Order: sequence, then C-alpha cells, then structure tokens
Amino acid sequence: MRTFLTLAVLAVLHFSCAHGQKAVLPEARQKVAVLKPLLGLSYEQVKKMEDAESSYLKLCKTAAGDEAKRQRANALRSSSLQRILSREQFVKFQAIENKRIKPVPLRS
Repeated sequence: MRTFLTLAVLAVLHFSCAHGQKAVLPEARQKVAVLKPLLGLSYEQVKKMEDAESSYLKLCKTAAGDEAKRQRANALRSSSLQRILSREQFVKFQAIENKRIKPVPLRS
C-alpha cells in the first residue's frame, strides 16, 4: 500500500512538471496569430515567436510592480525577437506594438 501511494505521488509530480515546462500561453498564441499575416511569418518563426512571447508574458506576470524586472523582460524579448525576425519584420513589429502604424497585412 505504501509503495502504491509513493508511485501515485511520483506519477502526479511527473505529469504536473512535464505539463508546465513548455506550455505556450493562449494569449501568446493569439497575439502571434494576429501578427502572422501582418508580418508574413513562416511556420518556424510562428513557433519561435510563440515561445518568446509566452516567456515574456510569464516574466511580466512575475515582475508585476517591479519596473527593473519589466525593463529586463522587455530587453530580453527584444533581443530574442531580433534573432527570430528579419530586420523589416522587426521594424514593422515595433511599429505595430507602439501603435505607430495601422495593422495591415503585407501584400505579396
């Protein structure tokens, strides 16, 4: 009985830890879905942006009220997006984020 209880506890811990490791937040997925046609993102860029945006949102939630942590999260997000996006895509992303241009899809 004790062995069964120990195994059950270990199984629950394993599944809870495995589930929370690489989960993309729905907010990040939704934001990237909106940006995909606007920036002309590829499949690989979409996946990488979802991960980066999800990490950013998690950092922002933990940095609530701490301006230094929030600035660090913004810098980390900016550097990761610069690696993911082309220069043109990144400039357009910043313009959309800062509401300097209207979000209009790229024409091909």
